Amino acid sequence: MIQNGWRLRLCVIGGQTRPDDYAVIDEQDRPIGRICRGHGGGWLWAVNLPNPRAPSGDARSLEEAKAAFRDGWDQFTALIGPERLAKAFAEKEAVRARGYGR
Repeated sequence: MIQNGWRLRLCVIGGQTRPDDYAVIDEQDRPIGRICRGHGGGWLWAVNLPNPRAPSGDARSLEEAKAAFRDGWDQFTALIGPERLAKAFAEKEAVRARGYGR
């Protein structure tokens, strides 16, 4: 777990998983981001919501990536506020319902 009931789940893309590639799942069982090992051996993290201010970055370790994700999420949600956050979740769900972003 990385915060308040959040957890990491292996990403499934095209029915396949790969080691060190995780979806960040919130306490309501919604995917909110991704943390994965980059090609250079470091870690990449990103909040995956449709908003141009959604943060992303890199880190030296999985633990650093989880901490950076947590900080980025907190700053992002404080910046956009609850109304725009709800709108971003609704937009993401609409895209998923159309069959994209699974």
